[in-house]
Amino acid sequence: MKTKTNFFKLVALITVLLFAGCSKDDEAEKQASLVGKYYSGFAYSNTLFGTTYDVYRSYRFIDEHNVERTANENNPYGSIIGDLDKYTYEYNYPEIIFRDSEGKERKGQFISEDVFRISDINYKKQ
Repeated sequence: MKTKTNFFKLVALITVLLFAGCSKDDEAEKQASLVGKYYSGFAYSNTLFGTTYDVYRSYRFIDEHNVERTANENNPYGSIIGDLDKYTYEYNYPEIIFRDSEGKERKGQFISEDVFRISDINYKKQ
């Protein structure tokens, strides 16, 4: 009987260790580098000279510290509207902080590994 109890304790311990190991791997994956990733989200609709179009804000992560932000027309890969904005960023999952060239900060938060939110806009990995 004691052998049976010890066996169940061993199985329970192995199960706990396996789940603990998986969650650590999941967290490491979420904290993984953003380099090369592209996120975009609907920002607003605009009308210019009688034509209405949607504006998407898109972020392309260049390296571990720099990101480019664009405004795209009608979809995440649409024509770029205006100038390319360059930001630096700090990433510590689930938080991300963007800084423009003047030092103004915009804080965001990942709500999943594929989506982060700044203010009321969700940016989804494309």
